[in-house]
Amino acid sequence: MWKQLFDFCKQVFSLTRDAQQNKEAAKTQAEETKQIREEMRQIVTLLHQTRFEQQRYRESAALERENLLLRLENALLRFDRRLPAGETQDEDGDASLRSVVESLKQEIEQLRRQVEELKSK
Repeated sequence: MWKQLFDFCKQVFSLTRDAQQNKEAAKTQAEETKQIREEMRQIVTLLHQTRFEQQRYRESAALERENLLLRLENALLRFDRRLPAGETQDEDGDASLRSVVESLKQEIEQLRRQVEELKSK
C-alpha cells in the first residue's frame, strides 16, 4: 500500500514536472514564432524597398539612354550643319573641318558605346 502511494506521488510529481516543461517549451515556441514573424515582416519590407529601387533604377537607366540618344542625334545634327554645301574650302578651312568632323565622329562613337553599354544592362 505504501509502495502504491509512493508510486502514485512519484507519478504525480513526474507529471507536474512534465507539464511545467511543456508550458516552458510552449512559451519558448511562442516567442520564437513571434520572432520569426517579425523577421518575415522585415524581409517583406526589404523586398518592397528593393523592388521600388529596382523600378527607379530602370526608369533612371531608360532616361539616361534617352538622353544619350538625344545627345547622339544632336551631335549628328551638328555634324550635318557643318558640312559645306558644295563650296570649295581653302586648306585651313579643310583642316579645321576635318578636325571638327573627326571630333564629332569620336563623340558619336563614344555615345554609341554608352548606349550599347546601357542596353546591355
